[in-house]
Amino acid sequence: MDYLVRFFGHLDKFRRPAGFPDVVSDDVFVRVNNAQDLVQAINNESKKYLFGMSVTLNPQAMLDTQKADTNRVFVYSSILTHITFSIKPLQGEVPMVADDGRVYLNSGKDIVIH
Repeated sequence: MDYLVRFFGHLDKFRRPAGFPDVVSDDVFVRVNNAQDLVQAINNESKKYLFGMSVTLNPQAMLDTQKADTNRVFVYSSILTHITFSIKPLQGEVPMVADDGRVYLNSGKDIVIH
């Protein structure tokens, strides 16, 4: 099953740079077979935040998939007080891209790009 895991970095109010929000977030897609694998995937993904988080200051910029999100900043772990997360199961199949650039679904169905 496919999940969207959103990690929330909570910023220290005394060390937070001017203009930064109280909470920043980073979205991660994970594909797992069961709940135990989901826990393991979240544990593995959370390790990348050991030194900080690369986040967007404008979450709306991520909605337009035709544009690169260039408004990203790195928030050092010394500014974070803690990290929490939310899990959302994704409905349907999430398209994958093969090494040769072909788009497919795990069910074996090819996707026709118009």
